Amino acid sequence: MVKIRWNEEAIMDIDEIAGFIAEDSVFYAQIQVERFFERVDILKTTPKAGRKMSETNDEKIRELIEGTIGSFIK
Repeated sequence: MVKIRWNEEAIMDIDEIAGFIAEDSVFYAQIQVERFFERVDILKTTPKAGRKMSETNDEKIRELIEGTIGSFIK
């Protein structure tokens, strides 16, 4: 199984996003944070699901693009 390692910048970004959303709704901020972590869990079983980052050109480093909360709620 793949080990997921979060860098400090990613955690800070999630915290900032949550803070921004929480200005309108703490509830939806929590949902979005949970969604970020759940989305990344897919890499544990399907490590090539993310795209290779052009900045590193390293097969082991992947990124996942996540939509806005507006696309989450229908």
